[in-house]
Amino acid sequence: MDQNFEDLLKKFKEIRKKGYIKSVTTAKNGCGLTLEHLLNSTGGDFCIPDFKDIELKAIRNYKFADFDLFNASPDGKYVFPAQWIAEKYGYPDRDFKNIKVFKGNIYSRSLNKIGLFNHYKLKVDKENKKIILEIYDYYKNLINSDIYWDFDSLKEKLERKLQKLAIITVDKLYFDKNYYYLYKTINFYVLKSFDVFIDLIDKGYIFVTFKTGVVKSGKYKGKFQDHGTAFRISKNNINELYNKVY
Repeated sequence: MDQNFEDLLKKFKEIRKKGYIKSVTTAKNGCGLTLEHLLNSTGGDFCIPDFKDIELKAIRNYKFADFDLFNASPDGKYVFPAQWIAEKYGYPDRDFKNIKVFKGNIYSRSLNKIGLFNHYKLKVDKENKKIILEIYDYYKNLINSDIYWDFDSLKEKLERKLQKLAIITVDKLYFDKNYYYLYKTINFYVLKSFDVFIDLIDKGYIFVTFKTGVVKSGKYKGKFQDHGTAFRISKNNINELYNKVY
């Protein structure tokens, strides 16, 4: 096995022996950040892998867990495409009715309704090397296809950060107003190819999730917030994109 995989496996076994570990954050989904802290990894740097040349994905121990591969802002003729979509086609936030938000999954094989009126779909355009976001009206007529992701930028992100992957399954416990995590298993993977990545988008295995919202507390409470646009996959489909090595 690759030496960096070996090094990570050794550290993981030491962490697993500790049992439940208190989260380093009060956030509900702190299992990844807590693991990075335990490993003294590069952590919050979104441009490089978390541990040496290995990207870490700490995932709750559910059968059908989905997770982000990476975030990639779309391109197009709009300066901030995700914010533009929210303002143009979004719906009022539950707590701040004056601000529109846009959250939902978009696939290539089917139209997905987000909000009250519009439907969305991905189109894989291999000739022009783009993933195009198609927006349809209530009656499923195409009304906009100006937003896209180009293959080159997606390839660069995927191959720079996700050539090697470690998936760690996690159990969570909430006790005395704190979260605790039990890191149970680890598996190692090597990316097949970018072409496979594109094919999996076309087949609907990999999808896009928009995550715009509103800051709920603190200094910027009530302000629009873009949490990133993610390319996601189900844990059950990971073997379609990666070869498992351990």
